[in-house]
Amino acid sequence: MKDAVGKEVSIKQICNFSKNVQLYKMVNLNKNPILFNTLQYFKGNNLIAFFIVIIAAILRFYKFSEIPYTLDELSALLRTNYDSYTDLINLGILRDGHPAGVQSFLFYWVKIFGYSEAAVKLPFIICGIASVWLVYIIGKKWFNSTVGLLSAAFIATIQFTVMYSQIERPYASGLFFFLLFVYFWSNIIIEKRNQLYNWIGFSISAALCAYNHYFTLFSALIAAFFGLLLISRQHLKKYLLFCFFAIMLTLPHINIFIIQLSHGGLNWLPKPKNSFFITYLDFIFSFSCWLEIFFIILLITGVFLFLKNHSKNSKNNLRFTGLIWFLLPIITGFVYSMLGKPVLQYSALIFSVPFLFLATFSFFPSLKVRTNAVLVFLIFCFTIPSLVFGRQYYKFFYNQGYDAIAKNQIALLDSVKQPVSLLINGYEPFYLKYYTLKYHHKIPCNLYVFDMLNNIGFRNYILNLKTDYIAIAHVGVMPLQNYDIAQHEFPYFVKRSVGFGYEWYVFSKIPQKNSSRFYLESNNYFDKPLNDWSFSHANICKSPTDSTNDCYKFNEGEEWGPGLKGLLQKYNCCSHDFINISAKFYSENCKKDAVIVLTLTDKNDSLISWIGASSKDFYNAKNKWQTVNLAVRLTDIKLSTDSVYFNTYIWNVGKTPILLDDFCVRFEKGNPFIYAIISDF
Repeated sequence: MKDAVGKEVSIKQICNFSKNVQLYKMVNLNKNPILFNTLQYFKGNNLIAFFIVIIAAILRFYKFSEIPYTLDELSALLRTNYDSYTDLINLGILRDGHPAGVQSFLFYWVKIFGYSEAAVKLPFIICGIASVWLVYIIGKKWFNSTVGLLSAAFIATIQFTVMYSQIERPYASGLFFFLLFVYFWSNIIIEKRNQLYNWIGFSISAALCAYNHYFTLFSALIAAFFGLLLISRQHLKKYLLFCFFAIMLTLPHINIFIIQLSHGGLNWLPKPKNSFFITYLDFIFSFSCWLEIFFIILLITGVFLFLKNHSKNSKNNLRFTGLIWFLLPIITGFVYSMLGKPVLQYSALIFSVPFLFLATFSFFPSLKVRTNAVLVFLIFCFTIPSLVFGRQYYKFFYNQGYDAIAKNQIALLDSVKQPVSLLINGYEPFYLKYYTLKYHHKIPCNLYVFDMLNNIGFRNYILNLKTDYIAIAHVGVMPLQNYDIAQHEFPYFVKRSVGFGYEWYVFSKIPQKNSSRFYLESNNYFDKPLNDWSFSHANICKSPTDSTNDCYKFNEGEEWGPGLKGLLQKYNCCSHDFINISAKFYSENCKKDAVIVLTLTDKNDSLISWIGASSKDFYNAKNKWQTVNLAVRLTDIKLSTDSVYFNTYIWNVGKTPILLDDFCVRFEKGNPFIYAIISDF
């Protein structure tokens, strides 16, 4: 063999050269012990864990600068505008249901780094990523590296933890603080490491849990109690001393705690249903049956290996501990919510969810590095596709709320080049002003809140608008009939945009091309027989306001009137669509109680839902004919069967003479993403 200049080189010389290179590397690494120790640490299972953390970071930092604020986040930012910290406590925190920690942090953080999404969300994303590493370390301390890797792989990639890592609320921070507390707890209780930094870390992280969220505090209290049962007698006094030290660190918050505790719970939150635990498990596994099946297969595999290896039960106490730490916050929150004011929601349970995976995978023995790598890869093959494609996470979460409304409204203003009346049921002017500054574009808004307006008040407000265009939007949910009321005065549909937590509709007085909102309509003007409609032709009469137009007359004593019934699937109606029903009643009769009714039944004729809209709620003395609207979001009804029958009809409650006309049933494509965070779509 020859070298670069043609000189003969022996195999022995090559081997000596290779040894010299390796020796050179070793000498240089020894000169840099930090680099040497780092390279030594990140190999084998630790290298797999590092790879899991990288995947977690990629999923959380994807299009980092484009992650929009949720309404909850904007509400927290609104509270940073108080002139002093005292005002923040008295006006912003005492009225809230969360401890002062995260809100206090935001109060000072935004003053240094500003209000941009990237700046505000960064600390919480870092907490979410760091939590993945802590899950691995805790699993390794409690059981073995395999358990830690499998648990960390799930925490890195399920929607539950990815999403709440991207939200600047006390969820990612609470997950990190509680896992940090468990890390020091494990050093003291399990590994019996008596260094002072472990005890100090134990107390400080416990206090951070208390300042972060009351469910984080509750989880820390559970862990602290278990510590009393598991710690050795010789360290019991020291353990109690540092528990007392943690309590002392939280004393400045005690008055806030007492005042917030007097609230009892959250007035806006509904009580949990009996099926909460099942739906919560679905939520954890991203509503993917395949992911749930794979999880069960892993559980069975772990139990099989456990029994095959005749493993001793020395870890049963920790297995039981992990299971209790996962279950107890759910059970306690459920019972409290049923007996008192509701407090239970998915977000508050994120702090304990790692222990579901740690307890489940605790049956796995310590496997070879290659086997662990294969198992982690298989987990990613299920969790990442379910996040990206099954849940369409980056589609729905990155198109939401005020951010989407603001961008659509700006595009509309630039397009029509004339004033547009904007009515947004979104609670606070601050929210829209933020996007005015962010996008450097004025977004005029006529009305920020219209929850207080009833149907008549909303219609009267719209009647007084002077523009040719109106945009109606909401963040959260509002009565769907508001769109129909608006379209009655602005008859031409222009466009709409819908997504997670918001809907935005535009109507105009100027004729538009292809202006229909509805994919199917069945309108009864009582001028001819119609399929699927039932009504008595003997009741047809001439309209009192137009002799060329027919209408339907309820005679004295008649209670039930015209109706349309059929199978929803026959009308191509899916479980997320809207059903919009309207009818006109003659003004002299409208004060009497006539109700548009919609019932939904299954194939056995069992009632699923009954909805009604009364003519009394739409009466306006100025009009000769009154339009009554009933609109239904099928997502709210949660249809659980494929064969659903609808029946809409007029109920003449008082059995008095009433004139009816223009009975219309329309079907509109719905918004499957409206509750995308917490529901399967």
